Amino acid sequence: MNTIIYKLASGQEMRACAGAGVSLMQAAIQHGVPGVVGECGGSASCGTCHLYIEQGGDGFPPPDEMELGMLEFTAAALKTESRLGCQCILQEEMPLIIVQVPDTQV
Repeated sequence: MNTIIYKLASGQEMRACAGAGVSLMQAAIQHGVPGVVGECGGSASCGTCHLYIEQGGDGFPPPDEMELGMLEFTAAALKTESRLGCQCILQEEMPLIIVQVPDTQV
């Protein structure tokens, strides 16, 4: 199991555990993390699972053109550590992953 810490805009932190094959978006929704909407269900077509990866994201492949294009239209500011949570699929034995949830998704 992988451990993910979601840092909320309020300063609160929520911890989630998820196995390989689960996306950061799915783990957030399964654990009731506020601010991660996932409106499109994970097809990278809405941008409502935008996250800032602070630590542990080296195990994810770099964003493809579709993800980069969608990130340009997210409600929160685009940063170098911006990713769509639906495109970040957990692998086995990843280190601790820490992500910041933007203050707005819609």
